[in-house]
Amino acid sequence: IKEYSQLLKDHPRFSGAAEVQYMIGEGYRALRFFEDAIEAYQEVLKNYPASSSITKAQYNIGVIYHLDLENYEEARKEYEKVLLIGKNNPFVDDAQYMIAFTYQREGNFAEARREYQKVIDEYPRSKRVPTAHYDIGSCYRKEGESEKALQAYKLVVREYSGNIADKALQAINEIEKNR
Repeated sequence: IKEYSQLLKDHPRFSGAAEVQYMIGEGYRALRFFEDAIEAYQEVLKNYPASSSITKAQYNIGVIYHLDLENYEEARKEYEKVLLIGKNNPFVDDAQYMIAFTYQREGNFAEARREYQKVIDEYPRSKRVPTAHYDIGSCYRKEGESEKALQAYKLVVREYSGNIADKALQAINEIEKNR
């Protein structure tokens, strides 16, 4: 971090400056200095607005608030900023998914379902779509809506394969066993 900071001080406008600033944020996050990491990522946004690093810096601010600090409301605000960058940025579907996930973590399952549905509807080719379907089922299950949960899980088993389909099948079996 010290060397990267010195590099930016000595050469603030060199072509890789935005990425170096981003890496400072990564370093602080790895050290669990979350406020410093947020500040470093914000420097990317402020000083290098045309950089390709802005979307991942903005997304990572949301991730820190969400996963590291468990401040879900602040995380949603930061993820919303990723959505405002535009639909063509590589983190937009992840940000939408994480908005839903924050609501689920708070126990606001109805809002989580609405936000997961946005992932499915607005980003149909996203790698997050199968998990969004599964998570909709999980929300219904937490709300005691077993039939709706079964519908969601069965869709996952029917449409997808791999680990997510296995998890959905396990959930179906658990629901059916407890009937």
